[in-house]
Order: sequence, then C-alpha cells, then structure tokens
Amino acid sequence: MKFFDLTTDVLAIKCHKNHVFIGIGCSLYVVSQIDNKVKFKSSILHPDNIHDIKLQTDDRIIIYGRKSLCICQVTVNDGFVEVIKLDEIHHFNDWIIDVKCLGSVNEPILTILFAHNNVYNYNTESKKYSNTICKETCLLYAGEISGKHFTNAIVLSGTVFQEILIWSVLNNATDSYSPILHRLKGHKGVIFSVFYNPMNNIICSTSDDRTVRLWKISNNFNHNLKDMNWSKVEINLQTTMYGHLARVWKAILIKDVIASIGEDSRICFWNLSGELLHKIEAHQGATIWCIDISVNNILFTGGADGSVNCWSMIDIKSSMSQYSLLEDSQKEVPKHVIFLENSDVLVYSSLKSNTRILHYKKNKNQILDSFSLPEFSSAYCIMELSPNRQKFALASIRGDIILYNKSDQKWNQCGIYKIMESKIFSVQWLDNDRALVCSTEGNLSIVKFIAQRIEILSQHILPPSRERWVTSACTHKNLLICGDRMGSIFVYNLNSDSRDPTQTFKKIHGRLGVQSCTMMNGNLVTTGRDGTLRFYRFCDMKDKTPIIEYLYAKSMPMDWVSKLLRHENDYYVLGFKEEDFVVYSVVLKRILVKFPCGGGHRSWDCLIYNNFINFAFIKKRKIEVYVVPFNKLFIPPLLVGCHTKEIYAVKTLRMPANPYNVLISGGEDCRLVIHFINSLESESKLNLEIVDSFDGHLSSIKCLSIFPLKEDEFCSKYLIFSGGGRAQIKIWEVTVNNDELFSKENISCKDLFSYMLHGPDKERNKIWVGKELMYNADPETRYMDISTIVHPKNMHNILVFIACSDGYLRTFIYDIILNKIKLVHTLPYRNRCILKVQSMLHQAKILLITMATDGLLNFWTCNVENDEIDVQKIGIENTKDFTLHQSGINSFDLKKLDECNYMLATGGDDNLLGVLIFKAVSSKKSIEMIKIVSTWNTSSIHYAQITGVKLLTDNKLISVGADQKLAVHDITCHDLNIHAMFVEDITLCISDIQGITFCDNKNNDSGRIFCVYGKGYQLLEY
Repeated sequence: MKFFDLTTDVLAIKCHKNHVFIGIGCSLYVVSQIDNKVKFKSSILHPDNIHDIKLQTDDRIIIYGRKSLCICQVTVNDGFVEVIKLDEIHHFNDWIIDVKCLGSVNEPILTILFAHNNVYNYNTESKKYSNTICKETCLLYAGEISGKHFTNAIVLSGTVFQEILIWSVLNNATDSYSPILHRLKGHKGVIFSVFYNPMNNIICSTSDDRTVRLWKISNNFNHNLKDMNWSKVEINLQTTMYGHLARVWKAILIKDVIASIGEDSRICFWNLSGELLHKIEAHQGATIWCIDISVNNILFTGGADGSVNCWSMIDIKSSMSQYSLLEDSQKEVPKHVIFLENSDVLVYSSLKSNTRILHYKKNKNQILDSFSLPEFSSAYCIMELSPNRQKFALASIRGDIILYNKSDQKWNQCGIYKIMESKIFSVQWLDNDRALVCSTEGNLSIVKFIAQRIEILSQHILPPSRERWVTSACTHKNLLICGDRMGSIFVYNLNSDSRDPTQTFKKIHGRLGVQSCTMMNGNLVTTGRDGTLRFYRFCDMKDKTPIIEYLYAKSMPMDWVSKLLRHENDYYVLGFKEEDFVVYSVVLKRILVKFPCGGGHRSWDCLIYNNFINFAFIKKRKIEVYVVPFNKLFIPPLLVGCHTKEIYAVKTLRMPANPYNVLISGGEDCRLVIHFINSLESESKLNLEIVDSFDGHLSSIKCLSIFPLKEDEFCSKYLIFSGGGRAQIKIWEVTVNNDELFSKENISCKDLFSYMLHGPDKERNKIWVGKELMYNADPETRYMDISTIVHPKNMHNILVFIACSDGYLRTFIYDIILNKIKLVHTLPYRNRCILKVQSMLHQAKILLITMATDGLLNFWTCNVENDEIDVQKIGIENTKDFTLHQSGINSFDLKKLDECNYMLATGGDDNLLGVLIFKAVSSKKSIEMIKIVSTWNTSSIHYAQITGVKLLTDNKLISVGADQKLAVHDITCHDLNIHAMFVEDITLCISDIQGITFCDNKNNDSGRIFCVYGKGYQLLEY
C-alpha cells in the first residue's frame, strides 16, 4: 500500500531558513519559500497526526503529536531536502502538550509536558525518565515549557478550569509534586494556548471565551530570566482583547505585535496595549489551526481547508500612503473622480454655476492642468473614461457629448457631438473609439468618434422596464451585450436589422442592477449588486448568430460587486461590503485589502499601476486617495486547499481514452468541486489538483450521481446530479475536452437546473388553504442518495431515484432537451430514513435496491409507461424481511457475476462488513422474486461504523470506516458460496471518513488508485 497525496487539517507549521515544515495529518511536507515547490513529503509520524514541530538545532527537528514523538535529521543540499528519523518513534501513555530540549545539544534529554499536568525529563537513548507532577493534576489543553536549563525552567499550564498555572519543572522538595507558584484567573473558558515572552516580560493566553489576554510580570529583582525568582514576581492582567467571533486557538508575538488565529477563520493583529491593528478574513471560512513567521517577515497560516497561506507582516497601514484633494476648497464640489493611465487623478467639479476639469499629478496635491466647461453649466453631467484611460467623454442633459483627449499632459477638445435630442442616461465605452449611448425610452446608439464627426454604427432598444437605461456593456464579435438598471442582461446582433435583443437573461442579477460586463479568458462575466459573479460562454453556430449560454454563478464576500480588473495573470473583483471598498483576488480566493470609504453610492475609481493599488473616492466634498504597494498584498499560497468542511461524496468520471482522472466532490461546505489526477506522472507528482469550485446549494451536498451523455474522440459530456440538505437537487453539465496535454481549461461546468421539493422559502413556509393561511410544519427533508438510469422508452429522459430522510423513495423524470425535472412517484417506507438506493437494468427491467436505518435490504421493480411510474416491492424467497444489519447501512457496492447473479457488499453502523450473492428470478414481464444464494459477514475488523466498501475485479474487498482503518479481504466464490480471508489493514490519516472511490490507473504497471474522503482526502495505491 502506497500513500500519495493528502489534504486535511494543517495542524503544524515551522519556518526554518528558506523552507517551511508543515504537518498535514501524519505527513511532513517541506516546501521551499523560493519556488513554492514541495521538496519532501513523508508519513513521518504515521498513524498519529503531527501537532507541532520544534527546532532542536539547525539540522535537527522534533516532531510530535497525540502520544508519539520522533527526532529527525534534516539535510538540505542544492535544493534537495531529506528528512530522516534518527531513531524509532517514541510512544507515551499520555497526550503530549509541549516538548523542549533543556540540556546541552549533545545530551539526549527532552523535557516533555503531558496533558495531565506532569513533566518527563526523558532520555531518548535509554528511554528512562524522571517525572515531576504539578500539585494540581488537572487536565490541560495547552501549555509551554519556558527556560533554557532544568534549574530555572518553569511550566505554564492552561487548564480546562479556565486557569493558567505556573510551576517549576524541578522540585527541590522531598515529594514528587511541584507546588503552584502562580494561578492566573480571568478567562471564562478553556485555555487553548499560553506562552511567555522574556523580552517583554509578558504572558499571552487565548481561550474558549473568544479573547486574547496579556499578563504583565513585575520583577523587582532582575528582568533576566536566568536570575528571575518566579515565586517572588507579581503577575497582573494587563489587557483583554476582543476581536474574534469564535474560539481563539493560538497567538504568537512578532516584535511588538501579537497575531492571533481562531475558529472564525480570522487573523487578528494587536499591539501590546490591546488595540486591534488589523484583521484578515482567511482560509475561506475554515478554522485556522497554526501560525508561524519566517525570517523575511512572511506569516504562514495553516487551516482546516488543507491550505497554507502567506501574508506579508510589513505593516500595510504604515506602507499605505493617503492624501486628499480639494481639501481647502469650501465651495467647490467634486462630482466625478477618475485615474489616468499613469495614476494621475482627474476631477470634474462645480463651483456655483461654473464647472471645470482638474488634472492632478499622481501622489501629489499639484494641478498639472485645469480648464472650464462652459457647455456644462447644468448640474447634470455624465463622465466616462475610455479603456486606455487617455480619453474621457462628458454627456449632457441636452443629448450632447464632448470628447477630450490627452496630449503631452494637456487636454484637447476633440469635438462636441450632437447624439440625440433627449437626455443621455449613460455612456459605456466599448473600445477606445466606440461607445454605447443610452437615451430616453431605452434607445441605444453605438457611435464611433472620427476626428470632428461621429458615425452611428447601429441602433437598438431596451425592453420596457421601470428604470430603462444601460449600466454596463461590452462586445464580442458581432454581439453587443449590455446590462440594465433592473438587473437584466440583453444580447443584440450587430449584423441584424432588428433593434430588439436576440437573447434576454431577465433580472439575473436581481432588481438592483448589473454593474459590469467583462470578457475573461474568452468567456463573459457579469457583476451585480446581488453579490455574485455570473459566467457565460459563447456558443458558435454554423452560419448562424452565436448565442450566449449561462454557466454558473460564484458568490463573492461582498454585497455590491462593481467590476473586474485584470492585472498580469489574475483578475481582481472590486466592490463594496457595507462601508468598505474591497479588492478580492480570483486566483487566491481571498480579500487582499479593504479601504473605508462610506459605501458605493459615490464616484470612485481604482487602478493597479507600477505594482501599486490606487483607490480614489469622493467623501464630504473631498477627494480621498489611497495608494498601497501591491506586492505586499499578493503572495501566493504554499499549498492550495480544498473543501473547508467534511466531504460527503466523491465520484469519478469514467474516461478510458484519457491519461487522467476527473473527480467530482461535494460536502458540508455546500460547494461542488472538480479535481483531476494525472496518473501517468511520477509518484512524487501524483496528486489531486482543483480545477474549480461551484456554489449553488443552500445546504450540504450529501450525494452525487453521474450520467454520461456523450463520449467521442473530441470530448466527453456528463450530467452531474447533486443532492443534499433542504431537499434540493441540482443538475450540472460537465464537459471534458480530450486533449493529450491536459489543462484546467479542458474542463467546463454549466449549472443547468435547481429543484427544491417544497419550493423556496417564500413558497414553502406559508400556504393558503381557502381563506386561511397555513404553515408547513414538515421537518426539513434531506436527500441521502441518488441513482440515475436512462428512461427505457425515451432516450432523452432520465429516471432519477432519490433516497430521502423522511422515509420516502422519490422518483423524478429529467428531460434533457427541455431541461426540466418533475416528481412522478413517491413511495413511503416504514417511516425510516432511506440511506442508499441503487438502480440497474436486469434483463431490460429496472431493478431497485434500497437500504435504510432499519438495516433491512429491500428490492423493488419499476414499471414505466410514458410518464407513469409504478414501483412495486419484490419478495425475497423464504422470508418477509431480510435483515442485513442491526442498524443503518452506510455503504454498499454491487458487482454482476452473470446474467442472474449479483454480489453485494455492505457496511453499516453496527461495524458489520457483509457480502451476499443474490439471484433475480424474472419472467418476460417482470422480476418475480429475489433469492439469497449465500452470505458472509464479520464484525471483528472495524471498531466503528463502516462508511465505504469496494468490490474489485480481482476478488478483493476494500472497506473503510470511522475508525480510520482501511481493510483488505480476499473474496472467493466456489459454486456461488462466499468465502473471505483477511489480508491486511492500515491506518489512514484523515478523520471522519465518509467513503472510498476508485480511480482508473492509466499506468498498467502500477496498482489501483483509491481516494478515501472525509475530513479531507487521501490518495493511495494498492
């Protein structure tokens, strides 16, 4: 059994020179800070998780977790890193809290603090130890050994009783108990971390009560730790810091700044006075477990999503420059502010009835040029900047447009153009010479500016609406795409004589309007005030106008998404969250910076120029400008994470012609994620990489089903059915291009349909019955499993069978052509939650198998006549109810032996692993009976519920369970009699295991590749 990739909670990080040592599960990863590549990975502490990594010397580290500890030698040579265990893993009877080497380097003595508040001075060679026990033998969740030698070392113990106990490692008294020197009270919850800093003479602690607390040590004798008499010092609470929204796991001191991390996915930075300096929303909402800082001031954090992120510790506020324009003007009112291509600032302002343009030099309150605008004495004016930021247009209430162009730091008027006789509502630049102009009653004109004249290229009209004007526009080939104030997207054919749109996406961004239309990697992306990015693709039709196809939406961590900005190889989402302006990185999937501005109802502009982010806005009749160095914000992660919570389902797309595997996963974080594995790579490169993730589920994804649509030499298409909480099912279309050189662009996903059993909240919660308002008291239903099969009489329809938590087996029909799904049959079952369902064709008849929390195995036949579905139970020979398990059946796998006989493997809550062979007896019209041929089971292999089983073609049975064990059995079947023999078992490195899926190994010389999933995933080969 070989271990490959592992993604789960990152519990330990230690920076050393140019490398970062990372503990992921039981594996140690060494990543270079220079090229961000993994230089070494190995299951050093298997099967125990790595909880911390300590530096003993420059070339020696101590790795420990749970009740195990090992010492490793680190060799770095020309970019090559090797970590070798110096001796075997040391095992103890108690949980290790902290480890420190208090003797000389050559002494094999380690001082180890355990969870029952005692300390071993442990000889790693002889394995002998002396034990010092604190007088209060309570349970610890945190602690630290502080000091440089046995003679002056003290222990800071964070107890479950909300106290910090300070006591000496060595006790001079005759008994083996060390007295408590100090007892620090103040926290209102369990202590999760505590450390002492001798430079500042402070103790810092974090707790379950969501606070960080600083304790000041007053020493009237000597501030040096060597001479400090801990029994005579005074320790007082200095400050309590509130800023986290959940439990605070850990804090570290960086010079005079404290960085704390917690369950709320926040990194908070504080000064020693307790003031919150800065906070970062990190790891996509996942818990942050560990933190460390490198010598070059880069902060590293590891989270429950399996990622390791990097943050610059150079103070952003100190490196941010801020200045104001029009600060001294009491009567002049700025109306518009924009940045030019070199980050100079252009301001349109009014003074009484006079208006003028002010051109300020970048980063300075210095006017380079200014001129009046006698044509705009009215208060109404629209100002829009061209894409190259070298032209701007001013539109008036009279239908005029004035165009200005910059030349040698001077602005020249190109001309005054009469576009129409009515008010101009908006001007949207399509390129540097063309603009879309919107007037009254939704009239649209595309105009081209040519020297002293204009040319009207085409005219169009918006459909009637309450606020009938365009807010954004762009072009692609012969298509014009524009969004309006009511949240709709309209598509026009520029080669057509018709003024009406050829396509409409009505109110796709809600009723608050579309903010931008942008081209991104050949696709269309629109933004709106509904907090989403929406993606579309262009479908070219032969001899026809290309159409736009809606793909999916992505939720952004902001309320008001304004626009997309491209810089180098990344796209940045600009928008507003409450009163802050937010810059979000699409590649890093996190907010880079926030600027307090008061909200989006004001003129503003943002530009990335010369590796600086420039943001300007109008507030209180002033222009405020912020400039932030970009390279301090954009630091790519060392390791990319996956799901932020448990993974409940993983399915593999079967693609025999391709040298890679594509996996679909869903879980508690409500996201559908697409991964790929290239199994032709070397062992060190065989890992699971994320293609993209997709939102849309309101609650967790519990189950997946894959239905192949098309497979040829060019591409493969699949329908993905995902279901889970809130009785919601979503249907996706995944397309994989069959290219030899695989890239993430080869895979695309489209959100086809979403269906909720009881409808959305507004329809579900209140129901009118006659004249009375009734409330739906039915508890929330979850979809536990999905099985799909083609309609036997209509190839364009798919039968979808869903096992439901309310005890019903529901049957839906999905029409591929019409993209519609409807409920056609509901079958009640004993008021028990149905956990699993499987559909298959047996001699042209549909056979269903269901398993529920009562441990019974049930068979059903499904008769289909057009849209009429009839599901009838099939009897089992010589028994009314066939009991497989004492309780719920969590997992199964089915294997066809011949035309009539099948092998079924199951695993349940009762730790029972079972295999049976059944025979389906059928007539010409229906399946008459099920005959159980033989059975085998064992309950001695797993110590907890079994959550995944797989039957392999070479008669191997693989099972995994919540006990983190993977077991292998040999299955033999002589004359349909089952015999099984245990082969081996291994301990896995991920917790809360939910199942196992098989991946095709394209390299025939190697074994099979499996993906075990739960709290993360683990790739292995057998």
